[in-house]
Amino acid sequence: MLITVQDLEKYSGVRGDALASNYVTSAIEIVRNYLGYNPEQTEYDELYDGTGMDVVFLDCPHITELLEVEIGGESVPVDNFYVKENALYYKGGTFPLQMQYVRVHYVGGWPEEAMPESIKGTALQIASLRQVESGQNIGVSSKSFGNEGTRVFLSTRKYNDLLFNISAYKLI
Repeated sequence: MLITVQDLEKYSGVRGDALASNYVTSAIEIVRNYLGYNPEQTEYDELYDGTGMDVVFLDCPHITELLEVEIGGESVPVDNFYVKENALYYKGGTFPLQMQYVRVHYVGGWPEEAMPESIKGTALQIASLRQVESGQNIGVSSKSFGNEGTRVFLSTRKYNDLLFNISAYKLI
């Protein structure tokens, strides 16, 4: 897991918060959405459209192991390919220009012990901010309009200033 409740407690110094797992889960989701992929080491088995070129772009930029490639249902030895970031290159071949024609089975992301500290730290900062802000109703305001009643306005916190620290890992 990218971060845990125990990581948050150690980072923030707040113990016994019943909602801590919610803050951790939402922070992880914010980081994943920003990056465009799950940074945790995960096994993928996905279908891609053929490009008519020697490259197909995968959904995870940190590929650690290429397990299997099929083109049109036929297995092709993995040593016929190489990976650079999220690009799968076919040495001496092309991926036929057809929809859902290339199946790639691979492992992507970082194992827990090798997770970049900036990614983990950003998730912890976001979870901690959510924890601190939750009890103070930050982002909630209301306005009275005389006899017409009251309106409540919600403002969501943007974490762009924190997420910028991990922009180098973002899938473009």
